[in-house]
Amino acid sequence: MNDTTKTIAGGPTPLHRPAFTTKGYTLETAADIVAIQQLLARYSHLLDSDTSDPKQIALLFAPDGEVLPAYEGDAVYKGREAIEKWFANYLFHSRKGSKLRRHLISSIRIEVDGDKGWAFSMLDAQGIQLANNKLAFFIGSYEDDLVRNGDRWFFQRRRVSLDYSWQAPEYTLCRNGKQIWDGAVEK
Repeated sequence: MNDTTKTIAGGPTPLHRPAFTTKGYTLETAADIVAIQQLLARYSHLLDSDTSDPKQIALLFAPDGEVLPAYEGDAVYKGREAIEKWFANYLFHSRKGSKLRRHLISSIRIEVDGDKGWAFSMLDAQGIQLANNKLAFFIGSYEDDLVRNGDRWFFQRRRVSLDYSWQAPEYTLCRNGKQIWDGAVEK
């Protein structure tokens, strides 16, 4: 943990940028909030797809946007080209080392002020690790500065933090309610 995030009971609280409060909700801010929710969801779906292209993820960022994978250290990847390269590396290793990945976001807080926005969401990621056939969980958060360009919202700065991870002792894989894998031997 670094000095920009403090842990409190119940998890981290964002401190690297002061939060602002939406100045009253209107139909326009409600539409902005829905558009931002869709941006967050699109990002998660692209991370989990076995066919997604890192360029598509980079296009969710403003041209001068940044991604900060805080769990790796202090590196900042700025601009769509650098973001695309980082996600190409991330997706290569993720797809090589796991399957059935899921990024889930919850407790989403979104603030809007004109063409700028801010979001904080809890992250629960999971996937079956191929090296040991264990179901692994990663718990953390996303903290986003957002910008609207025309009628679209983009990540200006996305900070990804991981608080902890753990592995399930066993699991059952099902498809449409029918067990197809007992966690030990794929059927």
